[in-house]
Amino acid sequence: CTNEEKDQQEINEKLQEMNFHPVFLSEKQIENYYEGYSNSTIWPLCHYFYAYTLYKNCFWQSYQQVNRLFCEEICRLVRPGDKVWIQDYQLMLLPGMLRKIYPELCIGCGLCARNCPVDAIVGERKEPHFINTAKCIKCGACMEKCKFKAVSTR
Repeated sequence: CTNEEKDQQEINEKLQEMNFHPVFLSEKQIENYYEGYSNSTIWPLCHYFYAYTLYKNCFWQSYQQVNRLFCEEICRLVRPGDKVWIQDYQLMLLPGMLRKIYPELCIGCGLCARNCPVDAIVGERKEPHFINTAKCIKCGACMEKCKFKAVSTR
């Protein structure tokens, strides 16, 4: 991770050649969002290590903030007919955020923790946002051969 604008520009240019679009995070965001909420709160829940689950409000605030940053970047890039793939529990809020803005967007999601009690984490919901197979939430079509815009934290 870098906070240097010149480095970020160079990284951005290299990644865009491969249709990747980075979301640069600060050290504090990485600490609270990734090491904090993702790895200290969600990961233990997804793997039935409840005694190791650590709850801190700053983790949750950062998790929401970073998911919004990804949402903003995707909204800047997405075009009609695009398909967006979201991978794993670090971005579990993102499908719902995108659905509010783009109700017709084809969103595919993967959750690696196959036995994860997702309802216990995100609460009751009207529409499934998290699936274990590579299928689009909107239309159910197979995402295996679809081209999608990739957004990366690296």
